[in-house]
Amino acid sequence: MFDIDYIGINQFAYTFNKLVNSNNANVFADQLTEMATECLELMDQYQALHPSYIQMLSFLMSQGVDISKYNDEWVHRLNSWLGTYTSQLRKYENETNLRGDVATEFFEKIRTVVIALTIQTKYQEALNYLNRYASVVDFSSQPKTKGQFQCNRYVEYLFMKFIINIFSLIWFPLDDNDYTIAAGMYVKDGDKLLYSTSSFKPLSKIYNNVASYHKKNIALFEENDDEMRYYWLVRFLHLSLLFKQFEFVEFQKEFFELFVSQKEPTKYLFADTLLIKRNLLVMYAIVLIFTKPFNTLTSINIENEQLIDSYYRDPASIEYKFFKRVLKPLGKLDLPQVREALTNSSFLSELIATLEYTLPVSTARFHNNSNFFIEHMKSTIDLKMFLLFISNSRSISRQQLLRLMGYDLASTNESELNEISNQLVGTLSALSLGRVGINYLADKQLFVNNGGVNSADEVSRLQDEIDTVQNELKGEALTVLIANMVSASIYQEE
Repeated sequence: MFDIDYIGINQFAYTFNKLVNSNNANVFADQLTEMATECLELMDQYQALHPSYIQMLSFLMSQGVDISKYNDEWVHRLNSWLGTYTSQLRKYENETNLRGDVATEFFEKIRTVVIALTIQTKYQEALNYLNRYASVVDFSSQPKTKGQFQCNRYVEYLFMKFIINIFSLIWFPLDDNDYTIAAGMYVKDGDKLLYSTSSFKPLSKIYNNVASYHKKNIALFEENDDEMRYYWLVRFLHLSLLFKQFEFVEFQKEFFELFVSQKEPTKYLFADTLLIKRNLLVMYAIVLIFTKPFNTLTSINIENEQLIDSYYRDPASIEYKFFKRVLKPLGKLDLPQVREALTNSSFLSELIATLEYTLPVSTARFHNNSNFFIEHMKSTIDLKMFLLFISNSRSISRQQLLRLMGYDLASTNESELNEISNQLVGTLSALSLGRVGINYLADKQLFVNNGGVNSADEVSRLQDEIDTVQNELKGEALTVLIANMVSASIYQEE
């Protein structure tokens, strides 16, 4: 039976906790009420309590919402049934090579337990039950008939394993332990690091198993069958992991392969997902900032009308807000509006609460400021705009440049302006632009472009690289070069 609604509970709970504890919680009262209500209904449906249920009930009570249904008896019932239910699994413990109806019966029971434990954030325990199932069942790598393929349920099993690993290792590593939250999600405790590049290895292995199984048995996968739907979900989640690892060019390639080169995945994205779809749409918009010339961003230029419509359909959605407040103004070079959006505490609270667990993060060092990726994105915007202005000017003063980049010189702290200026001067050196006549005259606080024909040739060369990425997604474009340069100062190799 295809059923993935339970995976929304942990994601909603994360967003709920971030928003309800933010300085702008009152702004999101309606959104929080809707989120808490939906989460509690899902907990009731799956008969399992996420640890955030207490805070959700407390919030709903403060909003005058009737929560009489979720009384002490309800809590006791949801907390007590699992122990009795798991005792039914003992009869399978000494079995081997289970197949057919017996394997199906065992899987249904395991599945019920694993979903409950996942909701309860007992990820390792959930994984142990899946491993127990795999140890006694006889999975076939190449089922011979459609009936055997359907009974095998191998992709569904791998999907559940993928979910547990992505929750416990990547998105919510603090859920299953007693460490204190730092940097939004991750901590160091002595030598213990809850997140590293090795965190992705189990997920890569599962993804490769899914891809291999699909390739070997592609003739047995049929449109809309459960295994096909789970297969595409793993593909979508894997795409989000490329974003998490800052593989933006690879993300863009994969995004095009999934949603432009073919049409089938889009159907499953819209039919079977809500949060995954929302997250991928915002990720794609963010990736465009890093990989595309800004003048192409006034619209979502992708040959998939269903995806395009998603950015314009719901003014309350985060993908709509990000496009309208950041991407579209950036395409018009309205830098003050972009800067206003990326410093607006309410907008940032919602953006971070919604996406923080999916955002790229350094695996080598941690930041107390959970906005650090937003700061990284703002730095990239600054550097791309700087190169655009300096390549089209014979000379431009430091203050004039900062004003064009959207900074309010009257209200911005001078030390912040100096820091930005120093970063821009560092860019000249990092990209060796002095060799084409672009320099900074410190005594006059003036950026100059004396490159003449050679400078124009250089700008043309850099623009050709941008076009290469835009059209073919190959090579090192200026936009990617800048992103990598900024990354070098923030993301260090372990």
